[in-house]
Amino acid sequence: MDAGNEHIDRYSKGMIAMGIGLPAIAAPVLGAPGLIAEIHENASTVILCLAGIHALIAGWHHIILCGGTLRRMSPL
Repeated sequence: MDAGNEHIDRYSKGMIAMGIGLPAIAAPVLGAPGLIAEIHENASTVILCLAGIHALIAGWHHIILCGGTLRRMSPL
């Protein structure tokens, strides 16, 4: 099996959860992933990295700069 299809393939099989049989939620993937799958994977990696950087900068503003940005944004 192609390494890129492992995460998709596990959803193409039914499973047992707490003794209850669950149906498959996706069709099996045949062949290698295409261009759209590559774009999707790369875009998700970029979004996760940007979210992490955003969280680090927010923490830096709150802890190091003591700018009150999080306090002003908080509804409480």
